[in-house]
Amino acid sequence: MSPSGHQKLRASWAVALWLLLILSGGLMTSLIRAPHVLSRMTPILVMSHVIGGAAMALIAIAQLRHAKDKMRWWRLLLVAATPAFGWLAYRSFSPLRAIPHAAVAALASLAVANIGRASLTERGGPPRQWTTRVATVGFGLVIVQIVAGAALRHHVIGLVWHLVVGGLASMAILAAAVATTQDQHTSAIQRRAARSAIAAVLVQVSLGVAVLLMIFVGPPSAAAWIAATVAHVVVGSLTLLAVGRFVAAVGGS
Repeated sequence: MSPSGHQKLRASWAVALWLLLILSGGLMTSLIRAPHVLSRMTPILVMSHVIGGAAMALIAIAQLRHAKDKMRWWRLLLVAATPAFGWLAYRSFSPLRAIPHAAVAALASLAVANIGRASLTERGGPPRQWTTRVATVGFGLVIVQIVAGAALRHHVIGLVWHLVVGGLASMAILAAAVATTQDQHTSAIQRRAARSAIAAVLVQVSLGVAVLLMIFVGPPSAAAWIAATVAHVVVGSLTLLAVGRFVAAVGGS
């Protein structure tokens, strides 16, 4: 395997482990608020999340030290800020401390995945200018939606803001991605990135609709509610990754 192949394999494992930590964080938050569900597992999950998060952050920082692109320091800052905010949240479990930790952890997945122009090796013709702009705006809205989702999960904002930002982000990304798949001048890697963004957005919206229905009619069980909400959290980070790669592919980052 070539050196670039080894780097991609390490990056894939790093992203998978980072997403696993996000899953455990979402599950931990849910179990803390549902003390009668798996109560014996909650302390173990909390300690596993704290220790695993610290270890994973150190590994990611060690890998990013060798990066040579201009965004290296921003990526290092995001990864380092995740356990720092996490420790503050662990000390108090205050929503105002947990929200930055959850939001920065999702954003740091971009740093761990090393998404950017330098990570793309195939170029096609330039996409339509409006497509690039709409995709970039959509990416910004996805970031705002990540923060809004964390705030909603910790009961700091209302559901309406989450729905409005999420709807705008979904429309922007889907419009740009569908146009990219239909453009004959785009390359194969750009089409793949667009299709991945479309799939991620559709799955995330479907999970959001499922959670919304449970809010209106009531969940069938505590386990179903926890599974749906935690999946919504994890797929939110996957959507951020997919949209980030799509924007990088069309030249918007």
